[in-house]
Amino acid sequence: MRIKLFMFSLLIIAGILSLRAKPLPSDLTHDKTTTETDSVTLFFRLNESHIDSLYMGNSKIIDSLKKIASAEILSIAIEASTSPEGSAELNRVLGARRADTLETFVRSIIPAWTAGIEKTFVNYPWSVTRNMVERDPDIPGKKKLLTILDDTLVANEAVRGWKIKILEDGATFSYLKEHILPLLRIGNVTVTVRRAEPAVEQPACPAEPEPLEETPVVCDTVPAVEPDSTTVTRRERRMKKKKERKPYPVALKSNLLFDAIGAPNLGVELPVGKRFSFGAYGAYAYWRIDNTYALQTAQGGIEWRYWFNPSKGVMTGWSTGVYGMYSGRYDAQWKDGYQGDGFWSTGLSAGYSVPLSERFNMEFALAGGYFFTPEARHYHRPSNGHRCLTGRGHHTRLRGRHGAV
Repeated sequence: MRIKLFMFSLLIIAGILSLRAKPLPSDLTHDKTTTETDSVTLFFRLNESHIDSLYMGNSKIIDSLKKIASAEILSIAIEASTSPEGSAELNRVLGARRADTLETFVRSIIPAWTAGIEKTFVNYPWSVTRNMVERDPDIPGKKKLLTILDDTLVANEAVRGWKIKILEDGATFSYLKEHILPLLRIGNVTVTVRRAEPAVEQPACPAEPEPLEETPVVCDTVPAVEPDSTTVTRRERRMKKKKERKPYPVALKSNLLFDAIGAPNLGVELPVGKRFSFGAYGAYAYWRIDNTYALQTAQGGIEWRYWFNPSKGVMTGWSTGVYGMYSGRYDAQWKDGYQGDGFWSTGLSAGYSVPLSERFNMEFALAGGYFFTPEARHYHRPSNGHRCLTGRGHHTRLRGRHGAV
């Protein structure tokens, strides 16, 4: 009986020792996996469906997509969009082509993915447009533009686009084409991946802390990484950089009336603040035809102008100003003619400049003032072929300008 009791006691002691040898649950950290969604945005040129790696930083975006492809992929979705320059039908065709191009491109980068890819395209991304407009303080006619974008009664997208194009005589749409619309011609690639978290060894909790140890080991979990609140989207950074490097506008001008009479000319005009501009020009002509028609002059002038509505665009819309001009010896003949040793003139000007495209304006202007010449000779050709002087003096003159800028 004593032997059986002794053997039973040994078995109990062995069981207790084997249970104590097993690690505690807190001693082990198992490998975990997480599911994440990564997204990249590629940009398209106007009316194009191919992906240009040199356009708007696409090369770096493609590198980011290649890094995403190294993970275990669960699903892929792409979305293409168009900007509202074209018609609705044209944008539908273009959006579908861009979605197909994105699918082909993604499969070339991730050849191991043979499953389906969800494809969608947005014809007129007005909601995205509105968010960009609301954040941009420099858009001409911003309040009116937001009213058009928020008008739910406009069911026809073409009508909405037409209202935007004529807003502020085209100045609003010109600004949108340069700063906002390029950010709407995009293709978004969203990839859902599964990533494994690395195993982390954690110290085991001692069964009985030693009394002499001042800082006992404390079991704890791996601290979570807090999200960076200063993260800025790629699109916002790009818009900020474009505003910082906004070029200073300079207008090169030619007076088409001077060009029509054979007097080549060139002018330059610079904005001074938002409502003023300063310009200078020069013209030269030296020709004669059969002693009957002639134009010989070299002149130049300056002009300071005030623009009434700078929200229409730089040096666009109605303006008024003061001018001054000077010419050396001149000869202007159309059968009868005028000659002089020089003249100067000063007065007031008024004009209107209308945009023809993003980089070209047409300007119509009139100027009137005082015209002085120390000696003006009016002559005509009698039948014997000799010139005949008929008068001299100083005058008041009105001049016109029809220019291309």
